[in-house]
Formats: sequence, structure tokens, C-alpha cells
Amino acid sequence: MRERIASGEKNTKIPDSGEQFSYVVVNNGPRYKEDGTKSTRKGDYMEFVNIAKEQNMEIDIGYYLEQTVGMCARFINEDDMFQPPPSDKIMQIKDTDEREKRIDDYSQRKAKNWLNKYIKTLQ
Repeated sequence: MRERIASGEKNTKIPDSGEQFSYVVVNNGPRYKEDGTKSTRKGDYMEFVNIAKEQNMEIDIGYYLEQTVGMCARFINEDDMFQPPPSDKIMQIKDTDEREKRIDDYSQRKAKNWLNKYIKTLQ
């Protein structure tokens, strides 16, 4: 999408600043930054919906599944099975805010891993 806008392609309407527009994240190969490293920015993989349909571009299903798994993990990460054991070094942190942040990171990571494994058993 970025290249299409920059090149001034005829059928590409550039949205005004702040204007909403519909897009999808497409899987059309890796994009690279100027320094040669692979880009992980969502904007480099976005495409206008109408252009993605017209050109039959492949939607990056993995991107959308990853987002969904992360949201679902938020609903289950409070379960005891995803909490660090009392002996874990996280539980020894004195600063309550820092400890809670680390516990949340730990439980979210564990819940996402569990969901990903569960999804694989369904396939």
C-alpha cells in the first residue's frame, strides 16, 4: 500500500489525515528496511481492501490468528495453571507494581502457549 501511494498509482485514493479506511494485512512476501533487515511493521504489510480483492492478494491469516490468540489468552490467564509457582523468582520481587507486571507477562505468555498447543491439536 505504501509503495502504491508513493508511486501515485491512478486508482489509489489517499485518505485524508485522520480519515478512517479499510485495510487488510496481506502475505505477499517479506519486506525489507533500508538496512536490509526484515520489516516487522504492520504498515509494510497493509493493503486497501478493494485492491487486495481486485488483485486476489493472500490475507495473512497467521497475523489475525496471533491477535485473536492474544485476546483469548487474556480471558484465561488468571487461572492457577498459568500463574508462577510460589518458589519462582518473580514472586520474590519486593516492588508490588513490578511483581504484578511480571506475573501478568508470565501468565499471558503461558496462556498463549497453551492456546497455541491446543489449536494445533484441533488441526
